[in-house]
Amino acid sequence: MGYSTVRAIAAELSVRRPDLVSRDILTEGDLMTGGGKSTPYIADIDTNDFSDTRLPGMPADLRKAPLDGDPVDDIILSRCGQIAPKTLHQMAQALVDLRPEFLSASLTLQIPCFYVFGETSRADPERVKATDLPFPDMLLAVDMTVDTMAGFGHDLILTDPSDFAARIAPMLTP
Repeated sequence: MGYSTVRAIAAELSVRRPDLVSRDILTEGDLMTGGGKSTPYIADIDTNDFSDTRLPGMPADLRKAPLDGDPVDDIILSRCGQIAPKTLHQMAQALVDLRPEFLSASLTLQIPCFYVFGETSRADPERVKATDLPFPDMLLAVDMTVDTMAGFGHDLILTDPSDFAARIAPMLTP
């Protein structure tokens, strides 16, 4: 299972080591090149400039949104100090430049696959503009089960973890 940027890692594991994965549950995450809202911004910055100058200033900016109730920036803020700056930068670059065959490999897995969207992500012009989210029709065309959590956006796993857990529980069993 993968959520947001970790989704690409989960999909890559499913593609490279299908013997280790019995199903793929993908939640609001990177499946296509381009990255999410902040990923291209991070990837475009020089590695040393990012780790020495930009990243140290990010927590101040990220603190504003959680005070207004944004759980996505809250989780990003909590992780800023837990990841090596160069690793975060390399991860952003990798998400922006996913290998061309990544999408087709993800869509042709021979295991049960599920994709969970937050309803407002498809309505938010910023999220739709981000090229990392696939369109539901693309997923349905390859027999992937698509679920949409009404009233939620990219924050669906963070805002109501109990509802999210209840939603994916049936996907976890054969």
